[in-house]
Amino acid sequence: MPEIVDKKWDSDFFGFITGELHFSGNKEEFNQMLRIASENNYRLLYWKIPTSNEANNRLAAAENLFLGDTKMVYQIPAVANLSPEIKQQVHSWNQPPNEQLISLGITSGEFSRFKTDPKMPNGIFEKMYTEWVKQSVQGTMGNGIYYIGNETLIKGFVTLQFHPDYAEIGLIAVHENYRKQNIASNLIHFAAYIAYSHNLKNVHVATQLANIPANNLYTKCGGTIISSENIFHIWL
Repeated sequence: MPEIVDKKWDSDFFGFITGELHFSGNKEEFNQMLRIASENNYRLLYWKIPTSNEANNRLAAAENLFLGDTKMVYQIPAVANLSPEIKQQVHSWNQPPNEQLISLGITSGEFSRFKTDPKMPNGIFEKMYTEWVKQSVQGTMGNGIYYIGNETLIKGFVTLQFHPDYAEIGLIAVHENYRKQNIASNLIHFAAYIAYSHNLKNVHVATQLANIPANNLYTKCGGTIISSENIFHIWL
């Protein structure tokens, strides 16, 4: 059944009514849903379409909707063992976020649809990822932050959230001066080890199809794609 689900956090954050369109149908039904959204003062709708749904993807293309990204979700097996070297490298973040942590968090969203969409308000992407880092530290958007380096020189970090069946990587970033040093892969291996220690079998991590380095990294770390969807932004 077609519906529009309120995205309260997004609405409060952006300052305008935002929702998610749950819909599969024809052009006439689509236009009817947009009329309903407009009558209810929605300004932005997200429409997430599995890449396998050819009909809806054709409709979105015909309507010239903005393709925010093609979201790829990888599943990486948890691991029981971890090398002493990685254990010694990775630390748990246990203090308020500093400017370097926030800056790295913003870097992690380089391919984010909130950055690539030209209709997003200026500065909203940076503000969003800053908030994501802060809430990850507070524990409201994650259960832990792990980093390599030290508190004044963070080479890379990852955030992790525990679900009943899996652990989820929210943010992962490596400082540009320390890339190609296996820091990202070590953080992922550490996340897989932490997942195992919480009796979870897998780690899930999402990225954009356009983010080739991230896709290559997750594949290298033993990840397999478990879902893919196109996320369109509909501005009203």
